[in-house]
Amino acid sequence: ITWEWDFKNGQVSADQVPVAQVYSSGNNYIVTAAAVNSSGCVANATRSIIIHASPVIDAGADRVVCYGDTVKITATGAQTYLWNTSPGLNCSTCATAFINPVINTTYYVTGKDQYGCTGNDSTTATVQQQYTLSVSPLRDTLCVGETLRLQASGADVYQWSPSTYLNSTNIASPVSTPASTITYTVTSNDINNCFPRKQEVVVIVYPIPVIHINNNDVLVEVGSKKQLIAIVSPDVTNYLWSPAKTLSCETCASPFASPSFKTTYTLQASNPGHCMMTDTVTLFTTCNKNSNLFIPNTFSPNNDGVNDRFIVQGHGINTIRSVTLFNRWGQVIFQRRNIPINSADDSWDGTYNGNRPVADVYTYIVEIVCDNNQILHYQGNVTLIQ
Repeated sequence: ITWEWDFKNGQVSADQVPVAQVYSSGNNYIVTAAAVNSSGCVANATRSIIIHASPVIDAGADRVVCYGDTVKITATGAQTYLWNTSPGLNCSTCATAFINPVINTTYYVTGKDQYGCTGNDSTTATVQQQYTLSVSPLRDTLCVGETLRLQASGADVYQWSPSTYLNSTNIASPVSTPASTITYTVTSNDINNCFPRKQEVVVIVYPIPVIHINNNDVLVEVGSKKQLIAIVSPDVTNYLWSPAKTLSCETCASPFASPSFKTTYTLQASNPGHCMMTDTVTLFTTCNKNSNLFIPNTFSPNNDGVNDRFIVQGHGINTIRSVTLFNRWGQVIFQRRNIPINSADDSWDGTYNGNRPVADVYTYIVEIVCDNNQILHYQGNVTLIQ
């Protein structure tokens, strides 16, 4: 009328037909059962139950697979195996199979021993994808003293060589300050060393040009011209002068300058690498009678076409502010104001009040304004020859 079970797995039961039991480890278990009838008589029974442990299946360690490679995976711990059907698996019932995954993939395997007991395991293949190495610039031109940042991207690891002029050799974007032309090579790779790449960068280095404007005499008569002599190193190919307005040529090595005022000229000289150097020269303008002005001391108004008029002539003259002539008694016999230089229409023909020219010595006063705004005053005598 009563039952007492002991399953030796830590469980007991008072049911005649107990529930199914679970054993967590393999062993030989002696199960006992005791039955008591209504008369209080007891009977015992035992049974030896062999529990086989589940096989310990090992699918191997997780691994990294370079994209495109084929590697093998091996399961151990059982007699037969069944792999789940996964992309890139060549055999689902082999202990050793070959895989060629294109994306990260986990492979699951079930192993069965001689007793039909099963165990499971898995292994994960992490696929290292290919990358594109980008490098810029592939070619560049610098001047001595300039810096260039080399740019590489796409990889995990970088190594630049040679180390000459570089601030670092194992970063993606080192800085170079080259003193001469050099070719760098960057070697890159992913973190799993699957896909090494190489790329070259050519850095062409030009020197800074040497220039000098050789003008010891910086004084120029207003209205005249002076050549600016540029002495440069042989690599110079381009010239640019400024200001260009008073120069014969702004891209010549040695142009002619015709300044009206004090002027500082700047030369920018460059070589094929666009490396540039500048120099300057300042020209000072001067205006004087001996160089810029001609006032005759005689004239003969006889209508022969030669020296018929008293004309103030010159160059570099902006305007004649006034021309005044006096006779020997101090009378003003001719006067003009604000007239252009070299103007025959504004000159004296020797007449006074409509009378014929009278041979005599006359006094003149001339005031001029040069192109550089310098004002000059002149006084002298002119002889009228009949």
